[in-house]
Amino acid sequence: MAEHPWDDVKQKFNAALSLSVKERDLYLKQLSTESTQLHHEVADLLAQHVDADEHDFLASLKIGKQTEADLAETIAHILPTVDIKATIGDGDSLCTLSTMAEIPETSYIGELGDYQLIEQIGRGGMGVVYKAYQKNVGRTVALKVIAGGSLSSAEDIARFHDEASAAGRLTHPGIVAVYDAGEHEGNHYFSMAYIEGESLASYVGPDRTRLKPREAARLIEEVCRAVQYAHDHFVIHRDIKPANIMLDKSGQPLLADFGLAKLVGNEGYTQTGQAMGTPNYMAPEQAKGQLELISNRTDVYSLGGTLYALLKGRPPIEGKNLLDTLKKVESAAPETLYYRGSQIPLDLWIICEKCLAKKPDDRYESATALADDLQRFLQGFPISARAVGHWGRLVRWSQRNPLIATLIGTIAATLVIATLVSISFAVQARAALARAEANASELNQSIEDTFVFASEGLLANEPGMQVVRQNLLLNAQNYYQKMLLTNQGSEGKLAKSAYLLGRVQFQLGLYEEAKQSLEKSLEIQTQIVSAAADKTQAYLDLGAVHSELAKLGEKVWNSRSEDKPTVDAQATLHVALEHAHLCVDWRAKALAENSQDREVRRLLASAKMNLGLLLIEDYQLKPQSASLGEAELVLQEAQDLRQELLEDTPNDTKLRQDLARGFGALGRLRETEAAVASTPEDQKKLLQDCLELRLQATQTLEKLPDNAKTSESQSLLATCYRLCGHSYFQLDMIDEAIASDEQSIQVMQRLSLNNPRVYSYREQVADAQFELAQFLIANQDSRGYEFSFDCQQTLIEGLGAEPKNRKAADLLLNRTNSLCTSFVEQDFHERAFELIENAKQLLASIQVYGSDRSLIKETIETLDAKAAALREQAGAEDRT
Repeated sequence: MAEHPWDDVKQKFNAALSLSVKERDLYLKQLSTESTQLHHEVADLLAQHVDADEHDFLASLKIGKQTEADLAETIAHILPTVDIKATIGDGDSLCTLSTMAEIPETSYIGELGDYQLIEQIGRGGMGVVYKAYQKNVGRTVALKVIAGGSLSSAEDIARFHDEASAAGRLTHPGIVAVYDAGEHEGNHYFSMAYIEGESLASYVGPDRTRLKPREAARLIEEVCRAVQYAHDHFVIHRDIKPANIMLDKSGQPLLADFGLAKLVGNEGYTQTGQAMGTPNYMAPEQAKGQLELISNRTDVYSLGGTLYALLKGRPPIEGKNLLDTLKKVESAAPETLYYRGSQIPLDLWIICEKCLAKKPDDRYESATALADDLQRFLQGFPISARAVGHWGRLVRWSQRNPLIATLIGTIAATLVIATLVSISFAVQARAALARAEANASELNQSIEDTFVFASEGLLANEPGMQVVRQNLLLNAQNYYQKMLLTNQGSEGKLAKSAYLLGRVQFQLGLYEEAKQSLEKSLEIQTQIVSAAADKTQAYLDLGAVHSELAKLGEKVWNSRSEDKPTVDAQATLHVALEHAHLCVDWRAKALAENSQDREVRRLLASAKMNLGLLLIEDYQLKPQSASLGEAELVLQEAQDLRQELLEDTPNDTKLRQDLARGFGALGRLRETEAAVASTPEDQKKLLQDCLELRLQATQTLEKLPDNAKTSESQSLLATCYRLCGHSYFQLDMIDEAIASDEQSIQVMQRLSLNNPRVYSYREQVADAQFELAQFLIANQDSRGYEFSFDCQQTLIEGLGAEPKNRKAADLLLNRTNSLCTSFVEQDFHERAFELIENAKQLLASIQVYGSDRSLIKETIETLDAKAAALREQAGAEDRT
């Protein structure tokens, strides 16, 4: 954890600003003796301060090139163990005659291992960047060396290598490549591609040449694609700005400087309470130091800020000094880009406006979504973003003019309050009675709406809202329990309360309690259905209870021990089947009562599909049964119902998702039939049919409009991709299988990036990686080795985010054990040992301490025991 809160950092920063350069140097030295962390944070802010005398200040810290007289001293401080083979020459040139032949027409100022340092070309809060020549491969590189050399703290060194790690895991034509990282005699460094060109910062500022709007849009669109690639690999840049986007000789942009990058699932060394980045391009959540809110949309904000700067010639937010800028980032809106006579198209301003929204949820959902809108602009198509309405513009004007807005608001509020008070006295007496009668009904409806919102509505799919959802479910559970205990309301209300309580308990994982509540609801509703005035609703209510009980039984069945179902699990499956049949019967009765009700028809189709899936499970338990034939019938009936409904409303997104699920269910049926086919030809034909159905499911989901692509639909799409991969493998189409599984991984990685606290998303990524690894290992394909490590990496990142997550640790051990067994069966013992050692090293690198580390330590010990058992097994085989 950070040693000092953000307010303490700002206080020390302000104190440093008031000092002269020499006094500031002494102040920072004193600060470093108190706290290395605090010293680093304050120095970072000072390095970014727009009014600071950078040259003098850096010289006082002996970072970077100074004068000829003390150049050697500076290099010795930064690289204290480097052998300086340089002599002072005319002007700023330094050269050594003995090496001139190695670097023709180029002087150099020192050496660091295999690198000859030619000149300093930049510096940052973490290090100094040199143009250098790498002798062993004969290429010019950009070499970043940690500031302070061997005097750097362990934490600084770890952060420095985090930057190399974040950038090094990315291989993309739009990202500056990292070649090498290492340490030479106490000096830590990494080398990158050297770009001979300028950054986009050369187009921002007074008297600077401006890019044409279309050219600016083209460049940022390409940068967005590179940023999305980084996001897909769990890297958030956090410091996107014009100065960090280089243009190569061909004019193509390359994203650089991952010094503040964050690996999702690894909180690293930038802790809650710190604001790091460049303030003018920093998202509000970053400016406030709310690192738990930082996501891919934080980078989207900075991308929009960079586009704004290229169009306007200055950043979207500017203040008198750094602290003033941070304050404005949190509350002030940028000036508009579009007005009468403006050369900047309205669409580009709307795009910038959406990116620069204060709330992350109001921005583009991803860098890809931003890139797609820029592409629409460039191709002349309408963009998806919409301009902020009049009310929103009033709010933003108020943000830019707080004093005037406050005065106007006070006057307006006074007038409104006076008017409301006079009216309220007139109607208060007559309204009191009506309110009293409606209160109880409204309260019950509000609680029910809140629960539905939490379990099935927007909140269930909203990034980062899972904890809120859990709390709402707990509150709903308490409410319904009290209502049932006190027998409040009619029998119908009590039945509904018991039903809703059962659903809440199901969502919370309280399966036995859920079963009791649902059975109580079923008992009451069965008694009152014959006397119900609204038969359609009564039948639907009964069908809903049976549906939940069927889902509950299916959940218990699916959690059974693989291939060895207990007697209880078998009985549970049979009970689930009975409830699924009854759900279909009651919904069919409801449809008979109201044949034109579209929602009833949709619900009946879902009931038939769920019944069909349970029948497939029943067949696998009892192969001699006629369950497959019945499953074929009800699954096809479900799809026919959906197709009929879609003819009337082809854009119904809920129906399209249901249709995709139906194709997937039919695919499951064909796969089950293929397993018992009598001939290889029949088996292949059924597997091909299975693949075709799964592809139809995938295509149906891919065609959903952007506003329908919720977490639920994207998770379903990822599952479809993975099932297609499974079918491709069964048909020996290895390359197609790998491509399909990688699509599944990419979709789930994006979901995990938006929802870092939802472990199930990481688990689905790991499942796809595990399945790929197993298939490839079985086929003795070396790529299986790579996916094995990827699977471990994903699971361990999840454990790093939740170090007390027992399920995550158990799944890691289970997957590692299975993969090791597969390697041993293929006689790849060494790879099994390497896999265990890799898991141990990754676990050891997780930055948690104290009791939070106990589960990690236990997992490492279990892996040690597994390695020992493998060695003993290998020794026994050698002896025989």
